[in-house]
Amino acid sequence: MVSYRDIAKLAGVSRTTVSHAINKTRYVAPGTLKKVEEAIEESKFQKIYQ
Repeated sequence: MVSYRDIAKLAGVSRTTVSHAINKTRYVAPGTLKKVEEAIEESKFQKIYQ
């Protein structure tokens, strides 16, 4: 299973930034959002709803 930490490492950003990008809870700069999205694609991340 891929974690926010794994995505953050791939994207070169913090876990908090990954969380904000995925959950859309705060503004994330377009360039940073693109890095996170690319890392998500590369890692095949799937959000699990509980």
